[in-house]
Amino acid sequence: MIEIAPSDLSPAGLAGLAALLRRRFPRALQITPAYLAWTYLQNPEGAALAFDAHEGGRVVAHFAATPLRARLAGAVERGLLTQHAATEPGFEGRGLFQDLVRRTLAEGAAAGFGHALAFANARSRFAFVERLGFRDLCTLDVRVGVGSSPEPIGASPASWERVWDAPGLAWRLARPDLPYRARVRGAAARIFCASGYPGIDAEVARVAPALLPPEVPMAPRCAPLRVWLGLDPDRSWRGRAYLPLPRRLRPAPLHFAFRDLRGAGRAPEPAALRVQALDFDAY
Repeated sequence: MIEIAPSDLSPAGLAGLAALLRRRFPRALQITPAYLAWTYLQNPEGAALAFDAHEGGRVVAHFAATPLRARLAGAVERGLLTQHAATEPGFEGRGLFQDLVRRTLAEGAAAGFGHALAFANARSRFAFVERLGFRDLCTLDVRVGVGSSPEPIGASPASWERVWDAPGLAWRLARPDLPYRARVRGAAARIFCASGYPGIDAEVARVAPALLPPEVPMAPRCAPLRVWLGLDPDRSWRGRAYLPLPRRLRPAPLHFAFRDLRGAGRAPEPAALRVQALDFDAY
């Protein structure tokens, strides 16, 4: 008999969850007990909502969502970022993933979270959109080029954007598997890390310099080739040495999927979404 219960987030429980996730995703080398402790327990917005499916005392499926703050149509509210999911071989096709997501979203709505997000790949998109009530609003833009990405022109209101403060940014940049570095020019600090491809850096964020934690080192130089991932209605790429990366070359086409947890059918305007790679766990 399958039972669903909150995840054990003790050190021993996190070790077991990391082992499950690594069995299902052996290339996800970042998933360690330390990584899960960071993302599930150390987030200043609150601990993750995490649930497991058990059979005979053994965890056979897992799902978690982490809290965030976002500005939705001009108002700041608490949201959930769906993050990790895994099912043991032999237990697929039983609807465990959907049961875990539904339980997580129900608990989130009861706790006052206003919406949930899934940055879904092609495989998970079907479950989130066709089975779980999320709306696929758009696919994130991925560009590769030389030098700095363009500065935003203007500051138009975003229909959705994640809100970062100094404690939240310090936590986010303390991710244990990735060393970040920053460059400050004028009124903006850009944050970089290795992209996973030789000779290419990822630009993960553009933030106010006052928010930078002192632990993040300054980058005397960056790789000439850079990748930018996100959405920004105020950036114009015309005339810049950046090209869209074809979808067939993207390791995971990321769909911005949204679900209102207030039962009001709300959804942000796709053309006005503002998303940075900092906002989820791509880098």
